Amino acid sequence: MLYCNRFAIPAGKIGTPKDISNMVLFLCEQDFITGETITADGGMSKRMIYHGDWNWHYKWKPQSS
Repeated sequence: MLYCNRFAIPAGKIGTPKDISNMVLFLCEQDFITGETITADGGMSKRMIYHGDWNWHYKWKPQSS
């Protein structure tokens, strides 16, 4: 993995199929978890910034042809 990418991901690494399978196994072993949405993305969704967040506004620029 590139040096800069490791620090861009809050978990510090790119997820692997083993990470997802561990989450699935954990859920299969539970008997009281129902109706949940679980995001397994290493924390990347928490880093996303959307229009209007923290006074940031998307400024659309048309592509020049």
